[in-house]
Amino acid sequence: MGNRKAPRPPINNRCLVTFRGTVVSVADRVTHQLRSGQHSYAAVRSLPEVWIVDPEGHELRFCDETLDECRAGHEIVIVGDRTADRVLAMRNLSTARTCLSATVSDLPVTGSHVFTIICLCVSLASMTWFVTMMLFGEPSYRDSFWEDLGRTLS
Repeated sequence: MGNRKAPRPPINNRCLVTFRGTVVSVADRVTHQLRSGQHSYAAVRSLPEVWIVDPEGHELRFCDETLDECRAGHEIVIVGDRTADRVLAMRNLSTARTCLSATVSDLPVTGSHVFTIICLCVSLASMTWFVTMMLFGEPSYRDSFWEDLGRTLS
Protein backbone atom coordinates (compact mmCIF):
# COMPACT_ATOMS: atom_id res chain seq x y z
CA MET A 1 0.00 0.00 0.00
CA GLY A 2 1.43 3.35 -1.04
CA ASN A 3 0.84 6.79 0.35
CA ARG A 4 -1.51 7.95 -2.37
CA LYS A 5 -3.76 10.90 -1.69
CA ALA A 6 -7.37 10.67 -2.71
CA PRO A 7 -8.36 13.17 -5.41
CA ARG A 8 -10.02 16.31 -4.08
CA PRO A 9 -13.70 16.57 -4.84
CA PRO A 10 -14.68 19.53 -6.98
CA ILE A 11 -16.10 22.64 -5.33
CA ASN A 12 -19.78 22.16 -4.44
CA ASN A 13 -19.53 18.62 -5.86
CA ARG A 14 -19.65 20.10 -9.36
CA CYS A 15 -17.46 18.94 -12.18
CA LEU A 16 -17.09 21.76 -14.70
CA VAL A 17 -15.71 20.97 -18.12
CA THR A 18 -14.71 23.19 -21.04
CA PHE A 19 -14.89 22.49 -24.73
CA ARG A 20 -13.24 24.56 -27.46
CA GLY A 21 -13.84 24.14 -31.12
CA THR A 22 -15.14 25.43 -34.42
CA VAL A 23 -18.87 25.38 -35.12
CA VAL A 24 -19.63 23.02 -38.00
CA SER A 25 -23.42 22.99 -38.00
CA VAL A 26 -26.28 24.90 -36.36
CA ALA A 27 -29.91 23.79 -36.47
CA ASP A 28 -33.06 24.58 -34.49
CA ARG A 29 -34.61 21.71 -32.62
CA VAL A 30 -38.24 21.92 -31.51
CA THR A 31 -38.47 20.92 -27.89
CA HIS A 32 -42.00 21.81 -26.91
CA GLN A 33 -45.19 22.48 -28.81
CA LEU A 34 -48.43 23.53 -27.12
CA ARG A 35 -51.78 23.64 -28.87
CA SER A 36 -54.88 25.23 -27.52
CA GLY A 37 -58.16 23.51 -28.35
CA GLN A 38 -60.34 25.00 -31.09
CA HIS A 39 -58.56 28.32 -31.48
CA SER A 40 -55.50 26.98 -33.34
CA TYR A 41 -53.12 28.70 -30.94
CA ALA A 42 -49.67 27.11 -30.88
CA ALA A 43 -46.59 28.02 -28.87
CA VAL A 44 -43.36 26.47 -30.11
CA ARG A 45 -40.09 26.63 -28.22
CA SER A 46 -36.93 25.66 -30.03
CA LEU A 47 -33.36 25.25 -28.89
CA PRO A 48 -30.34 25.53 -31.17
CA GLU A 49 -28.48 22.30 -31.80
CA VAL A 50 -24.79 23.03 -32.38
CA TRP A 51 -22.10 20.66 -33.61
CA ILE A 52 -18.46 21.65 -33.02
CA VAL A 53 -15.17 20.07 -34.00
CA ASP A 54 -12.46 20.20 -31.32
CA PRO A 55 -8.72 20.50 -32.15
CA GLU A 56 -8.35 16.69 -32.10
CA GLY A 57 -11.03 16.36 -34.78
CA HIS A 58 -13.82 14.97 -32.56
CA GLU A 59 -17.35 16.16 -33.27
CA LEU A 60 -19.38 17.20 -30.22
CA ARG A 61 -23.10 17.98 -30.07
CA PHE A 62 -24.63 20.60 -27.77
CA CYS A 63 -28.23 21.72 -27.43
CA ASP A 64 -28.92 24.76 -25.25
CA GLU A 65 -30.40 28.26 -25.46
CA THR A 66 -27.05 29.91 -24.68
CA LEU A 67 -25.75 28.71 -28.05
CA ASP A 68 -28.17 30.89 -30.00
CA GLU A 69 -25.41 33.32 -31.09
CA CYS A 70 -23.36 30.62 -32.87
CA ARG A 71 -22.93 30.38 -36.62
CA ALA A 72 -21.00 27.93 -38.76
CA GLY A 73 -17.28 28.74 -38.77
CA HIS A 74 -17.27 30.55 -35.38
CA GLU A 75 -14.65 29.58 -32.81
CA ILE A 76 -16.34 29.02 -29.43
CA VAL A 77 -15.57 27.92 -25.87
CA ILE A 78 -18.31 26.16 -23.90
CA VAL A 79 -18.33 25.71 -20.11
CA GLY A 80 -20.61 22.94 -18.92
CA ASP A 81 -21.69 21.13 -15.80
CA ARG A 82 -20.96 17.46 -16.31
CA THR A 83 -23.16 16.27 -13.43
CA ALA A 84 -26.26 18.10 -14.70
CA ASP A 85 -25.33 17.64 -18.38
CA ARG A 86 -26.02 21.25 -19.31
CA VAL A 87 -24.26 24.28 -20.74
CA LEU A 88 -23.49 27.05 -18.22
CA ALA A 89 -21.76 29.59 -20.45
CA MET A 90 -20.52 30.08 -23.99
CA ARG A 91 -17.82 32.47 -25.24
CA ASN A 92 -17.90 33.17 -28.95
CA LEU A 93 -14.29 34.04 -29.80
CA SER A 94 -15.23 35.15 -33.33
CA THR A 95 -17.71 37.80 -32.16
CA ALA A 96 -16.21 38.41 -28.67
CA ARG A 97 -19.59 37.78 -26.99
CA THR A 98 -20.28 35.81 -23.83
CA CYS A 99 -23.66 34.22 -23.15
CA LEU A 100 -24.56 32.88 -19.72
CA SER A 101 -27.24 30.33 -18.97
CA ALA A 102 -30.38 31.61 -17.27
CA THR A 103 -29.53 29.41 -14.27
CA VAL A 104 -26.26 31.27 -13.68
CA SER A 105 -26.68 34.38 -11.54
CA ASP A 106 -24.09 37.19 -11.59
CA LEU A 107 -24.81 38.36 -8.05
CA PRO A 108 -26.91 36.37 -5.66
CA VAL A 109 -28.84 38.78 -3.45
CA THR A 110 -29.81 37.35 -0.09
CA GLY A 111 -31.55 38.77 2.97
CA SER A 112 -28.19 39.60 4.55
CA HIS A 113 -27.31 41.80 1.56
CA VAL A 114 -30.55 43.77 1.94
CA PHE A 115 -30.09 44.11 5.70
CA THR A 116 -26.52 45.36 5.22
CA ILE A 117 -27.62 47.94 2.65
CA ILE A 118 -30.38 49.24 4.96
CA CYS A 119 -27.96 49.49 7.91
CA LEU A 120 -25.41 51.31 5.75
CA CYS A 121 -28.03 53.84 4.59
CA VAL A 122 -29.18 54.51 8.16
CA SER A 123 -25.57 54.91 9.33
CA LEU A 124 -24.73 57.36 6.54
CA ALA A 125 -27.90 59.40 7.18
CA SER A 126 -27.08 59.56 10.91
CA MET A 127 -23.51 60.70 10.27
CA THR A 128 -24.73 63.34 7.81
CA TRP A 129 -27.24 64.67 10.36
CA PHE A 130 -24.55 64.74 13.10
CA VAL A 131 -22.04 66.66 10.94
CA THR A 132 -24.75 69.10 9.84
CA MET A 133 -25.73 69.79 13.44
CA MET A 134 -22.09 70.27 14.45
CA LEU A 135 -21.49 72.78 11.66
CA PHE A 136 -24.74 74.73 11.54
CA GLY A 137 -26.46 74.04 14.86
CA GLU A 138 -30.11 73.23 15.46
CA PRO A 139 -32.28 75.13 12.94
CA SER A 140 -34.85 76.28 15.54
CA TYR A 141 -32.18 77.89 17.77
CA ARG A 142 -30.39 79.84 15.04
CA ASP A 143 -30.93 83.57 14.92
CA SER A 144 -31.61 85.15 11.61
CA PHE A 145 -29.05 87.44 10.05
CA TRP A 146 -31.14 90.53 10.92
CA GLU A 147 -31.53 89.57 14.59
CA ASP A 148 -27.81 88.96 14.91
CA LEU A 149 -27.00 92.23 13.13
CA GLY A 150 -29.43 94.16 15.38
CA ARG A 151 -27.77 92.86 18.57
CA THR A 152 -24.34 93.64 17.25
CA LEU A 153 -25.26 97.22 16.30
CA SER A 154 -27.03 97.85 19.60
